[in-house]
Amino acid sequence: MIKTEWTIGETYPAGGTVFYDKGEESDGWRYLSVAPSSTEFMAPYDDDWYGLFGDDCDSIETGKKNTKILADYFIQKNKQGTAALLCTEQQIGGFSDWFLPSIAELTQMYINRYEKGLGNFTEEAY
Repeated sequence: MIKTEWTIGETYPAGGTVFYDKGEESDGWRYLSVAPSSTEFMAPYDDDWYGLFGDDCDSIETGKKNTKILADYFIQKNKQGTAALLCTEQQIGGFSDWFLPSIAELTQMYINRYEKGLGNFTEEAY
C-alpha cells in the first residue's frame, strides 16, 4: 500500500520533514516539508530586492511565489548564488519544487517543529 497521508514530524517522500498540513489537497499540494539538513547551504545576503512584493507576501502559500519572484529578479540582474536561485535549482528526493518559506510558513515551521522538539534545530538557528 502506498502511503498518501503524513503527520507533522514524519518524513515526506522527498526526504524532508512535514511541518504543515492544510488538511486537504488543493492547488496541487497539501503538505509543506522542510528539506533534509544534509541539503543545507549558505548563500550571501543580498538586499537588492526590497519592493518586489505586494501586500500578500507573508502568508502560507506565498513562499513559492516569493521565491520565483526573487529568482527571476536575480536572473535578470545576472546575480548568481542567491538563496532563491539555489532553492529553485535543488533536486532533492526526486522533487524540484523547493522554495524559501514566507514568514507565516517559517512561523509554522517553528511552532510545529522546534517548539515540539521535532527535528534537530538548535538555539543558534533562532
